[in-house]
Amino acid sequence: MNRIKHLTPAATTALVAGLALAGPAPAAQARPAAAQAAQAAGTCFNPLHVYESVNYRGGWKKFCSSDSYLGNNKWPHSNKKINDSISSVKNVDNCVWRVFRNYYYRGQYMTFYQHTSAGNLVNTDIGNDTISSLKKYC
Repeated sequence: MNRIKHLTPAATTALVAGLALAGPAPAAQARPAAAQAAQAAGTCFNPLHVYESVNYRGGWKKFCSSDSYLGNNKWPHSNKKINDSISSVKNVDNCVWRVFRNYYYRGQYMTFYQHTSAGNLVNTDIGNDTISSLKKYC
């Protein structure tokens, strides 16, 4: 019977370092292996930061990947749901993010290109406290 073995973040780092010493990998394979190792170590690539209040204040949460249903997400500092309570957004890296008014990427949306933000969603097309899903495009 085969058993699945899980690596600790330290073991993953050591494994990746050992692979790097073994010689160069083809460019197409090097990035996914590094990305997988970093993900196993808890690294988040190209995140979107959302905030509970305008001007990037109040509770905040970092999203590393698309989420079609924000109804099961809560602000880390409280027990309040994130769904329909986002007031400002920052796209801090190189992917494009789209935030949607409804679950499952439906309804009105607003696009955040690389390194863009909105400190106050009140006077935007999406509006304040309306976001229910978000999608990452890389």
